[in-house]
Amino acid sequence: MAQAWQGGVLAGTSRLAEAVPGQPADLATLADGLYQWCSQPAPAKLDGAGVCLVFRKSGSLIEGYYGYPHSDRFICLRGTAKHDRIQGQALVLSWPGEEWPTIPKGSFQWDEEGHLTLAEGHVLRQSGNGGERLTWIQFGKASLTLSGFYAYRQPRMRPASELCDFSQLVAKPAQ
Repeated sequence: MAQAWQGGVLAGTSRLAEAVPGQPADLATLADGLYQWCSQPAPAKLDGAGVCLVFRKSGSLIEGYYGYPHSDRFICLRGTAKHDRIQGQALVLSWPGEEWPTIPKGSFQWDEEGHLTLAEGHVLRQSGNGGERLTWIQFGKASLTLSGFYAYRQPRMRPASELCDFSQLVAKPAQ
């Protein structure tokens, strides 16, 4: 069953953290809660603009996804917060609708804007074949810089818990 937003809070979760749009914050000092930060200001009618990070912060741990609103292009991230940067690991699902024909081992920029750097990619597991093939890919190093992003007053996009299965990651970063 999908969770619903109730009064600015995702039902069944901790309180929604309040952040002011256009006011960059130090990730490490944010209160624990749910957030959405995007590279462009909050649009009037859409879920987000530019490229966005939807995340839950708990202590220094950040878990969420980074991607383009209204698309299948996103990367699940888990890491630690330091100023305007998240350092950790990434997980992506390659499927016929959004295939990764090759998995880079070296460092590369995932997004057009150049905020997310991934490295040490490898296949965790695969299932199915042909048009139903699914491949879980882990990147042992992920670094996301959020300098210049806008903190939306409340998350508008789907929560990471609906898109990312962090239990798939081989090792968890130290807190």
